[in-house]
Amino acid sequence: MSELIAVNGAELFVRRMGSGPPLYLLHGGLGFDHQYFLPWLEPLADEFELVLYDHRGNGRSSTDLDGVTFDTWVDDLDALRAALGHDRIAVVGHSFGGFIAQRFGSRYPGSVTGLVLMGTASTLGHFEHVIAWVGEHGTPEQLEPFTGGEITSDEQFKEMWRLVLPLYFKNRDLPAIAEVIDATVFRVAGATKGGQETGELDLTADAAAISCPTLVIGGRHDFVMPPQHTTDALAATVPGADYEVFERSGHFPFVEEHPEFLDRVGAWLRTHVT
Repeated sequence: MSELIAVNGAELFVRRMGSGPPLYLLHGGLGFDHQYFLPWLEPLADEFELVLYDHRGNGRSSTDLDGVTFDTWVDDLDALRAALGHDRIAVVGHSFGGFIAQRFGSRYPGSVTGLVLMGTASTLGHFEHVIAWVGEHGTPEQLEPFTGGEITSDEQFKEMWRLVLPLYFKNRDLPAIAEVIDATVFRVAGATKGGQETGELDLTADAAAISCPTLVIGGRHDFVMPPQHTTDALAATVPGADYEVFERSGHFPFVEEHPEFLDRVGAWLRTHVT
């Protein structure tokens, strides 16, 4: 079921499936939408009520970003939880969605049963390593978006990702990469705003204040969130966090190691949030 739900003066595009304890899936980007989680995480709907939504300014949600800050996206999540009648929720935050999830866990401890923080970080001080990696392993065209290439339309933004997204996978020839691009609604304005709001963001204190069960996930070959600069430190910062590294994956382990991901993460969720 898909619908627009009004929260905090905006309408969020929301998709729900399955039944059981509520599990919210927070997409990354920004500039992407929720659809890249599908069909990969749909099997979790056998045991959970999955709630997937597009962050404000992204996908099919309201596009007005006037006055929006990073905390607006965090507050939107708790407002959506309340609007859907869920007392407490588990959250999977991927990439930028993991930033939102960390502050949500810190700011709204009474609203969360557990967090899965996947391919994310508490700070972005490692970005020079990203540029160096792309310069070594990519093409000049692939490097340009990371060094200030100007993108002004959603169509240009989509074509940029068609060029760049293979770098986010260990297997750059995976057919699923094209499927992700084709299914996604891209919003360059959402990406621009996301970059503005996270350039100096430091979530270390938020991560240290998380009190719910937490699973941190890294992809061994994730160049944009390399474990040695991101998830290793995040797992050490969140009190009592469990940590899983997927050895044959980049930024999307739920795609590249799909059965193993469902087995390992599903087992963790069943243990901690059901």
